[in-house]
Amino acid sequence: MEWSTYELGVLFLPTAAIFFITAAVCLSVTRSVAAALTASLIKAGLFLFYFSMWFDGTYNLLDDFTYARESEALFAKGVGILTLGEDLPLLLATANGPHFLYYLYNVYAIHLFGAGYFAPVALNTILSVFIAYFGAGLAEREFGFIGALKKLFFLYLVLFPDLLAWSGLINDKDILVLFLHVVLLYGFSFWFQHRIVPALVLVISASFLLLFLRFYVPLFFSVAFAASMLVAGRGHRRLYWFVLSAVLIVLVLAGIGQARLDQALTTLQSELVNPAYGMIRFLLTPIPLNTTEATAYLDLPAAIHWLLIPFAVFGGYKIYQLKTPFSRFFLVYFMTFVGLYSMFGELQGPRHRVQLDFALAVFQFAGVLALVRDSRRAAAMPVEPGRQSA
Repeated sequence: MEWSTYELGVLFLPTAAIFFITAAVCLSVTRSVAAALTASLIKAGLFLFYFSMWFDGTYNLLDDFTYARESEALFAKGVGILTLGEDLPLLLATANGPHFLYYLYNVYAIHLFGAGYFAPVALNTILSVFIAYFGAGLAEREFGFIGALKKLFFLYLVLFPDLLAWSGLINDKDILVLFLHVVLLYGFSFWFQHRIVPALVLVISASFLLLFLRFYVPLFFSVAFAASMLVAGRGHRRLYWFVLSAVLIVLVLAGIGQARLDQALTTLQSELVNPAYGMIRFLLTPIPLNTTEATAYLDLPAAIHWLLIPFAVFGGYKIYQLKTPFSRFFLVYFMTFVGLYSMFGELQGPRHRVQLDFALAVFQFAGVLALVRDSRRAAAMPVEPGRQSA
């Protein structure tokens, strides 16, 4: 596989798929042709411009190239879900363990769009639109982003700078991880609303897939669930929910297996860093306009991320003020993952923060929304007699 641009004819199908799927989903949410066309042109245009004129390997990572190269070899051998039983030894050998799901994801991207580094990137770009779709629906259910606010938040997620960069340029599995984060969050939302069957379907399905992608994610969701029950539960119900979450943790640990847990603990112990420093590094890396040549594509997303930090903090406070079971769980979920990565120096780059982009978008949007509402409320207040300025 070469690091070079692709012909327009090769890129036509994935570009058209990105454009029309983005337009259809945007139109279904916003009911605005202008918004749908704008979002579609940006998503498809970025993909087409990058892979037809700019792509030369400068911005690529080591393992993204491995995913693309090895997946083409798996595709040539006819590996797929229907032959998973007989192909499993090959997948395990290719992935050096059970984390082979993203290789299969790449294989099916090749089936859809053809062989080339661009194929899984196109699929990630499309997946980012569905992250926005389900994320906006979740925000409507749990955070009060209804009506026009849902539409605005959906568009904010579709064009979220960090997601644009990571889904549109890099063959990165964190987009798929983020999608499964949103699915898990949706499942817990159903659970808190006592819709047990859809909750179990979503949580079990997403957790099963994550065991072959990033195994510790379901474990830390379970820990967050238990912790939120201790914080927000009341009386006997607190004990009931805590015991239930403890059972969930045990089930997840059983699914992970002793061998992988021992390996993870050994790795964690060897990479432990000061969590106070680690938290700052994880939340703020990279410094805008201070990136290397290989990560220069993150300069603009990083600058916007830094500018919105005060709004995100304020937005987190506004989410806390909702005081619903899900809002407490959501905050604990975010802090659980930040705490994990704060201690593990190897995973403190911006790449592993991608899986928390939905939470960061919620906090930023809630903060900006609250500030706008407070400003309008202050402007609408009548000036009391005797307090008029001279």
